Amino acid sequence: MRKQQTNNEKELLTRFRKGEEAAFSSVVALYQREICFFSTRILKDREAAEEIVGDCFLKVWDARSQFNSLPDVRSYLYVAARNASLNFLKSPRNRQMASIEEVEAILMSDDSVETRIVYTELLAEVYREVARLPEKQRQVFNLTYFEGLSAQEIAERLGISANAVYFHKHEATKAIRLVFADRGPLFFLLFPLIFAGG
Repeated sequence: MRKQQTNNEKELLTRFRKGEEAAFSSVVALYQREICFFSTRILKDREAAEEIVGDCFLKVWDARSQFNSLPDVRSYLYVAARNASLNFLKSPRNRQMASIEEVEAILMSDDSVETRIVYTELLAEVYREVARLPEKQRQVFNLTYFEGLSAQEIAERLGISANAVYFHKHEATKAIRLVFADRGPLFFLLFPLIFAGG
């Protein structure tokens, strides 16, 4: 039974990668409900979630040639929906969160094991690379992205100028981006959240 399912998945992926619209519709049918549920858990707004998820499927369609399996497509959708949902919440019109810690609280409250695994694995990669940064870059990066402090607040805490904060933030962000530059669409999707405005 599982072998038959695997063959069907491979066939669907092949057709999807070739750009068949019927295959795209099948992928949407497979994952739309769970991704929409996930986004709704973050936003508490079904209508906004549906709009965001629709955009996520378009991103998947645009990146279809890069996927090697349907689980890759599913993981990509989770990360894309997460990033888009959080960007929506962080927009000036809907600003509701200040730091990555609050984001983690929302995501880790989700019942989906898949969601937790995807989020934990991707963020763990970033944490490991951040730990390798020079001290000042690491401090500025953590205070900016993981604690949600402003440049002025960081400058006061570290006893450096705001210009120095911007410099260290730029250098740290550039270094982390470089590390993940060749990791493919799933890892790259993590950046809009962590490096928003970076």
